[in-house]
Amino acid sequence: MKSSEAVRVALIGTGGIGKLHARLWRETPGAELVGVYDLAPAVAREVAEKLGIKRVYRSLEEAVGDETADAVDVCTPNRAHTPVVLAALGAGKHCLCEKPLAATAAEIEQIIAARDRSGRILMTAQHLRFEERTVALKRLVDAGELGDIYYTRAWWLRRRLAPTTPGFLTRAQAVRGPGLDIGVHALDLALHFLGHPQPASVTGFAVCKLAHQQEIANQWGAYRGEDFEVEDLAAGFVRFRNGAALVLEVSWLLNQTEPESYSVWLHGTAGGARWPDLMLNSVRAGLLLDTRIVSNTGTDGHKNELAAFRDAVRCNGPSPVPAEQSLAVARILDALYTSAETGREVRL
Repeated sequence: MKSSEAVRVALIGTGGIGKLHARLWRETPGAELVGVYDLAPAVAREVAEKLGIKRVYRSLEEAVGDETADAVDVCTPNRAHTPVVLAALGAGKHCLCEKPLAATAAEIEQIIAARDRSGRILMTAQHLRFEERTVALKRLVDAGELGDIYYTRAWWLRRRLAPTTPGFLTRAQAVRGPGLDIGVHALDLALHFLGHPQPASVTGFAVCKLAHQQEIANQWGAYRGEDFEVEDLAAGFVRFRNGAALVLEVSWLLNQTEPESYSVWLHGTAGGARWPDLMLNSVRAGLLLDTRIVSNTGTDGHKNELAAFRDAVRCNGPSPVPAEQSLAVARILDALYTSAETGREVRL
């Protein structure tokens, strides 16, 4: 398509993240949201009426088959990502899919094959990559300011902040818990900073220790205990083929002081760095230096990712977040859960 043409988007899924995407598409220059679809028609109609969207599709087939749409934005629960993305690519549409691209590595391999057959652009919506604070730190890492990064810590830990809807809690819809929810963010961001090294082995730990206690305290409201079928904490130790290592920790319900804590700490031979507070730790002239990286941290990663997808469709690629990188994340998480279940290290 011409670089001056508006990219026309059909949105699938109008839950929390779908509502956000719908609003941001309406605010994105050079893009037009032409229709929405949800298994709950009333919710889709409410979003359409609120934002002035012309069309509410009656079925997935109608949505992906809309001849006026250039692309499909997938914002469904995890389990539904694969069939919806496959349908969109099969219909010849470019596709943006909310993270995780799919619940397992095997499903992502299916999706990659469908992408290759379609010749269309496929992008995983990893919005943290598109925040200005991420872009700033990535520039320093790529410039070699940290030297050889040999150890990384990545975590996203919440104190009694579990989602309350079955879309996040049941195996049928979510598949896994915080590992596939916020763990995908932390791991993807760490691998992004590291330049996507090849993993060699994973040791994992995943448990549900707090979700079913008799006295439930959850700052986002009550959830049904019978819906909570996934882990409430997952952790892993990853070794890479280049000799580096990474520790990952994610939880929705951890007993800790902070309501929420998320970071990626990078430790290299020439210096260390912390995201999101953008501190650079180094040694010069025999002195220890802590340097704050000045950056505009207020930019909207979600808005920027939609704009990046728009530009990729207009210019026919490449994908701003290739499916192969999401496949690497999924393989590590698959291995983490397998290790947690077997009690053994998994070699990749």
